[in-house]
Amino acid sequence: MKMLILIVLAAAIVFISCPTDGDDGTSIWDGTADTSWYDYSKSDFYIDTAPQLAGLAELVNNTTNGISFQGQTVTQMVNINLDGKPWKSIGAGTITTQFAGTYNGNGKTIRGLVIEASTSDQGLFGYISSFGTVKNVKLINIYISVTSTGSSDRAGGVAGRNLGTVQGCSVTGSIKSSVVIGSDDFGGVVGYNEGMVQGCSFSGSIEATGSGDGCFFGGVVGYNMGKVENCYSTGSVKGKDEIGGVVGRNDTGSELLYCYSTCSVSGLNNVGGVAGENNSTVKNCVALNKSITGKTSKFGRVAGGNTGTLTNNYAAGTMLVNGYAILIFSPEANTAGKEGASITAALYNTSNWWVSLPAVPGPGFNLSSGGAWRWDNVNKLPVLK
Repeated sequence: MKMLILIVLAAAIVFISCPTDGDDGTSIWDGTADTSWYDYSKSDFYIDTAPQLAGLAELVNNTTNGISFQGQTVTQMVNINLDGKPWKSIGAGTITTQFAGTYNGNGKTIRGLVIEASTSDQGLFGYISSFGTVKNVKLINIYISVTSTGSSDRAGGVAGRNLGTVQGCSVTGSIKSSVVIGSDDFGGVVGYNEGMVQGCSFSGSIEATGSGDGCFFGGVVGYNMGKVENCYSTGSVKGKDEIGGVVGRNDTGSELLYCYSTCSVSGLNNVGGVAGENNSTVKNCVALNKSITGKTSKFGRVAGGNTGTLTNNYAAGTMLVNGYAILIFSPEANTAGKEGASITAALYNTSNWWVSLPAVPGPGFNLSSGGAWRWDNVNKLPVLK
């Protein structure tokens, strides 16, 4: 009987101290990949371990028989800790290695994603196709560094390149570009977007440290060719050209709606609190940035450069642009100007102001039970649900 008890206790100790499981049930990655869960005849899959998540990358990235997961759904069932081990992005960016399915993070967390790469399309996902959807992913304490001599590089916490939908995702951590030649599309959530980024947030730092162009850096999206809506960023964004608190460049035909940033933003040219450069539509956005610093030309509280349409945008009156506050009677300090209409903390620290967004021909930020936002009573700002 005593021997049986000792065996049971020994087994329990081994189980509890197993390095692949945290005390809270988090699956800790051991660096291996498990693809045994995949069955081509099924349409729904469930990720229960970190090696299974790595297996998803291996299945999609197979250049000979890559599985796109189009029409299939993968749901994350546990919190995952990638433990700082080198991560290979899901979807390597070739014609045959794009993620085209649905990945539901299910509100579970993924911690410790680390990527140090010399190629483009980096993030939890490298390339999301026009058929793909990634939603409800929570990335915590990520670190992405791309060093390249290529002509264009893309990186983001959730995806380097998105042609589909990224929805309800949050990212914290840091992203660095050490690109030597050419430009970059670096964003806290998505690097390059040609689809939809909706209800996402980033908190952390984005920085260009290389001798390259250092272009297209945004707190949420680096280069937007699609739609960015109901998103916000906090922290800092630092680059050279087209650097924005939410989006670096908002290009022709794109939309940037119902977003705000509190980031400090700095660069050389085309530096803005919401968009570094806007060539299309920025509407119902709010710049609450700590500071905007542009060293050559084209900088502003809402947009640095603008050849598009700015509608009903606002900015904190106390924000410093190159060390100076923008005068309220400046010709650009209005809801249709690149400086935005000046507002005080007494206004933007109240939920009623965000709900109404004065002068909006329609609804403001949706803080209702069915909306994308909720009110944070501590920081007195809207946050995503």
